[in-house]
Amino acid sequence: MAALKHLNLILFVGLLGAAAQPALSPDARFVIRAAQANLAEVQMSAWAKDHALSDEVRAFAGKVLDDHTRLADELRILAVKENATLIADLDPKDAAEIDREKTLEPNLLDRAYMREVMKWHLREADAFRREIDTGKDPGLRTWAAQMLPKIQAHIKEGEDTERAIGMEVAIK
Repeated sequence: MAALKHLNLILFVGLLGAAAQPALSPDARFVIRAAQANLAEVQMSAWAKDHALSDEVRAFAGKVLDDHTRLADELRILAVKENATLIADLDPKDAAEIDREKTLEPNLLDRAYMREVMKWHLREADAFRREIDTGKDPGLRTWAAQMLPKIQAHIKEGEDTERAIGMEVAIK
């Protein structure tokens, strides 16, 4: 019986805490999701930069790593402006994919990295387009509009890298 009272108290306190926290705006949720996805791209690209076999993939991973490290700094600033607390952990699906790629034979890593990082960049471009179209914060919308061409450039560079290592590039 005491355990049940303790559980009820924990649930009640948890509900009070949840009620006291303001709901996040869609703009804040965008910043949080973008930062979490960005973290995955940084970690995956750091691994690929050090372990890929082809010079082209190592160079692309290095560029993505550099650009997304700078993006992480910008997202931290935006999170403060949006009253959003960034999540320090990877999305579990992204973490699992990174762990899986770390177990691949070196001859499979280049293609797997390119396939995954391109998928992430395409999702990122869609999220930034949505923010540009529907975001409420004009400053954040302007920032997203400035970032979208950089994301699109990564997609183009990624396609070029895929071709350079003999991958078939899907028309998007």
